[in-house]
Amino acid sequence: MKEFFYLPIEGIVKGPLEGGKGLLMGTHSLVKNTVQGTFGSASKVLSSMSKGLLMITNDGEFINKREEANTQERPKNVLEGVGYGLKSTLTGLAAGVSGVVTKPIQGAKTGGIKGFFKGSYKGVSGLVVKPISGALDLLSKTSEGIKNNAGP
Repeated sequence: MKEFFYLPIEGIVKGPLEGGKGLLMGTHSLVKNTVQGTFGSASKVLSSMSKGLLMITNDGEFINKREEANTQERPKNVLEGVGYGLKSTLTGLAAGVSGVVTKPIQGAKTGGIKGFFKGSYKGVSGLVVKPISGALDLLSKTSEGIKNNAGP
């Protein structure tokens, strides 16, 4: 907001042409910073919702892999954001579907009948939650890409 008001005023002091340039530069700054702030906040909120939702599954291994991918995959633009988001969505969908079978078996191997039921819980809850989390990641990464695309 500061540049939106001060750049035109500083330009007008130098002359009408500089005043027009100041108005354009101030407007550009206002729009750029508004886009960055809005989409940066949206990205963080959606990412937090995705992470919180995954806590329901109690699948630490999947959560850790997701966090690792999120720290490595920082989109520079909208296209990369959509790409990373689609990758996360497909990963969540695949993990959710395969977990229905694999998690109870893994649980039974490590914890017997009690482990089987824990694994069943992880598998069934993951079937619902992991694809939703992936969809939230798609929105989050796309928003992050938009924010970074608008950046300096």
